[in-house]
Amino acid sequence: PAVTIEIFLLFWALWSFGGFTREIWQRLRGSRAVRDFILLAPTVSDWSSEIEKLPEGQFKAAARSLRESHHDRRIAAHRLNLFESVCQKELDRARMLTRLGPILGLMGTLIPKGHALGQLALGDVSAMTRNLQVAFANTVVGLFIGAIGFVIQQGRQRWYKQEMDALDYLYNLIFEGER
Repeated sequence: PAVTIEIFLLFWALWSFGGFTREIWQRLRGSRAVRDFILLAPTVSDWSSEIEKLPEGQFKAAARSLRESHHDRRIAAHRLNLFESVCQKELDRARMLTRLGPILGLMGTLIPKGHALGQLALGDVSAMTRNLQVAFANTVVGLFIGAIGFVIQQGRQRWYKQEMDALDYLYNLIFEGER
């Protein structure tokens, strides 16, 4: 069962990495628009047209939502919290890969090693070798899954922090006169 789950996790990690590379490409293309929007925000009274220039994604939706809630600080704060929750959910998926990959790799290593020791006691060296090959392959696959999860987690964590800082900045611009 550990090997089956590990194989499923490997496919999920590869699928997630594909989505992550697509996200890298989208962010590279849209990063200038986000920077320009943040720089223009203090000087523009109506952000509606500027928000529409942002690339599609969570940040644009959150900025639009924040702008629409400019009349109520509590609604705006709630929308910031919703954005943070969505980011946390994405990070939790990457953290799960980072942690479960090596755990399942270790389980997939130890189980065949037990069988290999049994084969050694019986004197069947070829069966022992096969079990050890399976054991070490599971170790490598588990570490590979963990590495993919770690790369995704680090990249997204940095992006989401930058976006959250930008949204906090916009929130403060909207409500700067109120206390």
